[in-house]
Amino acid sequence: MSEEDLKPDPVYDRLGRFTPDGSGIDRDEWLFQAGRASVKVARSWKWAAGVLAATQAATLAVWLAAPPPPAPGVYERPVAAQPDPQATTTPDTPDPASYGLLARTIDLDSPPPALTTPGHVVTLTADPPAELD
Repeated sequence: MSEEDLKPDPVYDRLGRFTPDGSGIDRDEWLFQAGRASVKVARSWKWAAGVLAATQAATLAVWLAAPPPPAPGVYERPVAAQPDPQATTTPDTPDPASYGLLARTIDLDSPPPALTTPGHVVTLTADPPAELD
């Protein structure tokens, strides 16, 4: 080893004696501010939550403003006098209570026929007739 290698460098000597004044620098605050600056502001979830809340409020308002549905039940209404089925039957016409007439007249897409009593028709429906309103 040479003698020059053992001599201390004046620059290193001066840097070694340097002590910075740390009173104005807060390391934790700098890191906190750097972390906040690096985060993207995501406002899309706030908009989505606001839209969902508004649609729920609108749905509730429409639901509360709608009139309640009528209670299901049996409603009777008078009908015009019907001719006697026994008087109108002929040998070509099957008996009204026969299976043959039922099989030809049944329609699976329509409701069952109304029950008849003399002077009234009993209809099972969820909606009341207009004249009962």
